[in-house]
Parts: sequence; structure tokens; C-alpha cells
Amino acid sequence: MNPEETDSITLSKIKKRTLNRDEDPHGDAAKRVKMRNYTSEDSSFLIEEKLATYYCRLCGGHSLISNQDLEFTPRRRTDQSRILVMDQILYKKNLEKGEVIAIKRDTGYEKRFQWNCKRCGMIIGYNCLSHEDADSLNPKQAAKLPQNLRNNHLYILKDALIPDLKRAEVHKSIKPVLENSE
Repeated sequence: MNPEETDSITLSKIKKRTLNRDEDPHGDAAKRVKMRNYTSEDSSFLIEEKLATYYCRLCGGHSLISNQDLEFTPRRRTDQSRILVMDQILYKKNLEKGEVIAIKRDTGYEKRFQWNCKRCGMIIGYNCLSHEDADSLNPKQAAKLPQNLRNNHLYILKDALIPDLKRAEVHKSIKPVLENSE
């Protein structure tokens, strides 16, 4: 369309064109349809992020996928656990709900909701929120919580996860057996 024609377009003209198209669906349908091969490379939403995979140190079970490398996450002063801020990262945890325990701190008691490895049951990490709240917390709900519970953090215990499956304890114990059998 010319710039002059766009100035003269009115709502009534648009309605007339639409009615004419509806009355004659086969007339200019071929003119209006544009075929395009669409691939993931064409997507404007495609963001390339490196995902890190972590395994249970004991059994080698797949436990966590995250776009944040655990080596670069802050540590908690009390137990040297790695802190993952769940609202700010992409993640998929392959863990099962564990026990709820209370730990005595100088300021009182800390309630921990543990996350365990699905394969061997080893404690991998914990939340200070209940399992259900940690999975479904939104910012409005977080504002109503006490200050120490507002942030939805997943604390990964020190040395509980490893990035390389070959470093798992189960693989270390199997390696000598395999070498002796050869």
C-alpha cells in the first residue's frame, strides 16, 4: 500500500474487505496465504544457555539441571551449602521430598525441608520453606512471609552433587573390580 492509501483507510473499509473475503473464501485466499518454513533457528525467543547437569556423589543418580554453575554460586556461612535462588534461575530437580528436621541455631531453631536423591536416598539439599511452598511460591505470597523465609532458596549441601558422573563413589568402587576382571 502507498502511504497515501493508509491515510484514507477507515474502519468501515476494513469491515467491507473482511465481509467480501468471508463471502468469497476461494477467490483471493491463495493471495493471502504465505507459506513459510519455520525452524527453531528462526525463533526470536531462542536463547542459548549452557545447562549444567549434576549427579549424586554417592550413587551417580541424575539430580539437578541448572543454568547456573554451582561453582559460582554463593555459599551459606552456617554450613557451606551452595545457595540457588530459585526465582532467578532455570532448573529441574530430580529429587524426592525428605524429612523435616529442626536445627538449633544461635538465633533459635531452623526448620529444614530436605531433598533426597531418588536413587539412593542421600540428602542432597534443603529448603527453609515447606516442599509445597517452595515449589509454588509467587512474589505476592513471599511478601507475606517472615523475612527469613521470603527468598525461595534451595541449599545444596557441600559435596553432595558432582558435575562429572565418573567422580561418583559407586563408580570409584566399581573401577578396581572392572580392572581386575580384565
